[in-house]
Amino acid sequence: DAGSQIRVPVTKVDNLMDMLGELLILNSQLEQQIDSSGNADATILNSISRTSKIIRSVQDLSMSLRLIQIKNTLFRLTRVIRDTATELGKKINISIIGEDTEMDRSAAEKLFDPLMHLVRNAVSHGVELPEDRIKAGKSAEGLVEIKAYSKRGHVYIEVNDDGKGIDPDKVLKKA
Repeated sequence: DAGSQIRVPVTKVDNLMDMLGELLILNSQLEQQIDSSGNADATILNSISRTSKIIRSVQDLSMSLRLIQIKNTLFRLTRVIRDTATELGKKINISIIGEDTEMDRSAAEKLFDPLMHLVRNAVSHGVELPEDRIKAGKSAEGLVEIKAYSKRGHVYIEVNDDGKGIDPDKVLKKA
């Protein structure tokens, strides 16, 4: 079944990655020794080349084992947004885009706290109170959007709100 999963301790995946790195180094050293000896035939060189490709493929596959969908991290943020909005008497709609984006597990865990502060700031300082929004010609409900996507090997996460923005005079006075 394509949806079947098993749990593997992160330390085992890390050990696998370390061993593959050592294997790749050893294979490279072997290739250099054969090249420098000058008496390698085409069969040996072909075998070494194929071994290198297989090792790299296994290394790429094992690196993908550490990847998780960012879905859980993003949905934990929705709770923070709802709690903060309730606490402040604000009405917020939440939009999450790209929850299937994959990234390294430890990076996703480390990102939660900074993202939590960003979404709290969006609700606290960005989105206005319902009556202020109505006076400004907006709907009573604000919008906080979290967007995750991969581009050229990097993962990007954007947090946007449809609030009034930052008041530079207020920031200047605070500074």
